[in-house]
Amino acid sequence: MSDDAQRKATLCFQTGEKAVARGDFDYAIDMFSQCCKLVPNKVLYRQALRGAQRKKHKDNRKGVAMAAMRMKPAQLKMSYAKQRNKWQDLVDAAEEALLLNPWDVPTLLEQGMALHELGYLDCAIFVLETAQDQKTAEVYRQLASAYEGAEHFEKAIRAWEMVSKTDPSDEQALSKMRSLAASATIQKTKFDPEGNAGGSESARSAAPETYETRLEREIKELEAKVAENPASVPLWRDLGDSYKRKGDVEKAADAFRKGVQASGGSDVDLLIRQKEVEVEPYRRKLTELEHAKAGVDAKADPEKAEKIKKYVSACTAEVLKRESEIYRLRLQINADDYAAHYELGLRQLKFGELDEAIKSLQKGRQDTANKWRALLYLGVAFWRKKNFVLAEKNLGDALDSVGSMNEEGRKEVLYYRGRVAQDAQDNSRALEFLNEIAAIDYGYKDVAKRIDQINAGN
Repeated sequence: MSDDAQRKATLCFQTGEKAVARGDFDYAIDMFSQCCKLVPNKVLYRQALRGAQRKKHKDNRKGVAMAAMRMKPAQLKMSYAKQRNKWQDLVDAAEEALLLNPWDVPTLLEQGMALHELGYLDCAIFVLETAQDQKTAEVYRQLASAYEGAEHFEKAIRAWEMVSKTDPSDEQALSKMRSLAASATIQKTKFDPEGNAGGSESARSAAPETYETRLEREIKELEAKVAENPASVPLWRDLGDSYKRKGDVEKAADAFRKGVQASGGSDVDLLIRQKEVEVEPYRRKLTELEHAKAGVDAKADPEKAEKIKKYVSACTAEVLKRESEIYRLRLQINADDYAAHYELGLRQLKFGELDEAIKSLQKGRQDTANKWRALLYLGVAFWRKKNFVLAEKNLGDALDSVGSMNEEGRKEVLYYRGRVAQDAQDNSRALEFLNEIAAIDYGYKDVAKRIDQINAGN
């Protein structure tokens, strides 16, 4: 994969992680899907995508209503691709189906097989292992083949054992287990300095390395390498990433900063990583302040409530300012990063930079995952500029773009259409929008109060 694809995938992944954190699974899925297309052989991206899909469906293990019927178009694409050995097309079509039901065993089986054909063994193994608990003999056959290709011979043997159990008529299973047992013995001997077939007693009894232990070992190795070669930008990047995984944001920021210095300030990707970890303490502080704000009784202690409110406001502004800088840096790398245009426009809108926000959001509406939101906030920006015609135009487009199943999104768009109509002195149209919200959620924001006010004025 090209360095450019790797950088873009990294940015998409970071954006997707944030979307998951705030519960925006549709956006996360879109970001992780882009990661998988940019770097299709990285299992982390496929794992993140599947995790977001499952969270979207609240781990119900069945996906959307009538998933089996709605998956048929994607499954037809899969069949067409398989007949022509177009394995990447099959993988992509399978993802269309898995959006509807990420637990579907036949789809996972076909995708795992296609990933194996492409040589993406880690991804193939992950996909096949996630085929629910209802692994059929064919799933185990595919798993055994993938394990063997990755030289996980012990796992391959166990997979063939499951083939034999689920399909006793399979005559290949026994012979494969025998040949794999020989391969496993050779593999153990190869890595045993004493030449013992089973490895040393200490090696056999050693506890498996935990994630934390492995991470600490990797950090020490990287620290030693950068000490020897402090001019190596990739080493500083890897060290910073490892510190970040450990949760040590100060050391991560320092490593990224030194990497930027080693690059002569030219590595914008490293600068973005530095800025990302530097903003994290402010985000944590904001979370603490918001919890404190929620725990204060404003009526009982108005002075304290006002003080915390000011702290929240100041901390929010600092986070938004730093995030805006990150999105501007992302646009230096890729001017067509429409998700970054959207996020930057949203922050410009919050700062009251209406003209700049409009320019950014107009580009951001090209981001498929955020199209309706970009149109919504474009409408809000024009509304604040008292341009009611363009406000209504963008809000109308937003309503056309928001999914019919997205009730919260539709209510938000209708609410602002009602507000725009009110300010434009078109009360009958305002009532139309507000009543549509009231019909499904009478307690939404101040809808009921506005309806009463309009009716009283009539």
